[in-house]
Amino acid sequence: MISSDSLGRRDNVRGLRRTYSGQLDPLRFQAPESIMIRSETRFPAYLIELPPTCIFPFYGDSLASPGKKILHVDRNGYYGGSDAGFSLQEVDTWVKDLQKGKNSSQPFDNILTFVGSSQVFSEPQLAHIEVSTDDDGPRLGPSRAYTLSLNPQIVYARSDFLPTLVSSQIHAQLEFLAVGSWWVLRNNELRKIPSTREDVFNDDTLSVRDKRSLMKFLRFVLQDEDHSPIESIDSPETTLKQTLEGFKIPESLHSPILALALSTQPSTLTNSDHAIRRIRRHLQSVGYFGPGFGAVIAKYGGNSEIAQVACRAQAVGGGVYLLGSGIHNIDHVNQEEPEGSQQPPLRVTLTDGTIVRAHRVVGGIDDVPIPTPVPFSAEGEATMLQSISIISDPLSDLLSPTSDNGPVPAAAIILVERANGSGQPPIYLQVHSEDTGECPANQSVVYACMHSNSQENNAVLYDAVSELIGAVGQMNTKRNPKILWHLSYRTRLHSTEMALTSEPLYSNSNVGIVSRRFDLAVEDEITKPIRSLWDDIIGAEALNHPFLLFEERGQSLEDDND
Repeated sequence: MISSDSLGRRDNVRGLRRTYSGQLDPLRFQAPESIMIRSETRFPAYLIELPPTCIFPFYGDSLASPGKKILHVDRNGYYGGSDAGFSLQEVDTWVKDLQKGKNSSQPFDNILTFVGSSQVFSEPQLAHIEVSTDDDGPRLGPSRAYTLSLNPQIVYARSDFLPTLVSSQIHAQLEFLAVGSWWVLRNNELRKIPSTREDVFNDDTLSVRDKRSLMKFLRFVLQDEDHSPIESIDSPETTLKQTLEGFKIPESLHSPILALALSTQPSTLTNSDHAIRRIRRHLQSVGYFGPGFGAVIAKYGGNSEIAQVACRAQAVGGGVYLLGSGIHNIDHVNQEEPEGSQQPPLRVTLTDGTIVRAHRVVGGIDDVPIPTPVPFSAEGEATMLQSISIISDPLSDLLSPTSDNGPVPAAAIILVERANGSGQPPIYLQVHSEDTGECPANQSVVYACMHSNSQENNAVLYDAVSELIGAVGQMNTKRNPKILWHLSYRTRLHSTEMALTSEPLYSNSNVGIVSRRFDLAVEDEITKPIRSLWDDIIGAEALNHPFLLFEERGQSLEDDND
């Protein structure tokens, strides 16, 4: 657990702790044969939000404080949307729902009203692997002993997202754990990546010449923001590979540097300026909250846990929650109202037949009803292969403290290097220990991802995880880790925020889709669409209601959990 003293030194944080450990039983919503329209509700919502990620509760949280009525509608029976965390049984249900949603012919005009259909997730494949029939052999634990995240992300210590958690008082209900070493897996051999200048200086595997080149590059990276690296690069289109070659850094060190940038593209396609900014964030984060680490994850499922806590905070602030019911239709009805009417302009029909009037609707691409799928632009689309594997071993060799006084890490990052010179994107593995609360004792969870095209097979991730546990076995011959369970799926995420303004969809900008690019770390820009909506709605009221700045409300949340 990250010391509250180290966080409080900068943010006046009173301690990171978890007060809610329960999991919602899934409320499986089945699409009805038809929609029975009920009378219009007298609850006029200022905002209806449909949360695809952990950030959406912050929309409602930011508006509930100034007195806006918030209705949170979720067609799923669980929090988090695409950031959800599942037990084993819930994964089974999720996979079946996706397959059913893909293959089923629905009576609705809009397929997205049916739980399971998705424009984000596809091609789920689940494998229960029988490792041993012996009583003492490795085997899966109970379903509820696992919390498996669909979108595991780390949070850098210098991320703009952490101050948001602090100012909104959500941090008080969370427990953060350190993310430790970065590794490269090359030719079945693991090598730790030097993550600071001190690491480079003390690395005996590097030649004096390579150390000089790396130190020069790191000094360049750590320039002040006012001296942007792009000023020293010939062209904004310069790739990371070209920049590294300019610093005479050998090819064997390109992958370790790419890993510090967490780029899902090969160095030949990674924009140099973008990578340098991300490497700078990594270097400046190390030691910020304590020695030996620069990033954290939330215990009990990462983003899914943040989503649960934020949703409860919004409920305490006055928001109304409706799980297991989605939006069937949205009508703009201003033209039907008498002149001067103050009625909200949107009439929203829910899948249970309830009608709600609202000023705005905001949600993800899987939640806002759209007659036809929104096209993915080549520039804005990120298509990823992802997988989750449960391992019969804690993989503790990858999670040793990185400094004498540092904490024991709960997670590690591994870049799996693919064929040299092939230009193929790297595979990233995240190893999460039992300390995360995501698996039982003496096991671990390995999350894998890779930028992909439709021709690539999900088996490539399984092979990468197998290579990792084989390399761990070589490091420690007393270990014999096995894959107990494996889930793979494909993820498509937009990289832009879209307002639906074109006919015949919606004739106004009161309905919007907010989405985000795929990233292994929570991006700094994650709260920008929230702030934009806040500024648009609140206006002059912002003087009396600062953005996401709340008084301490931990006791209210604790009472709500009892």
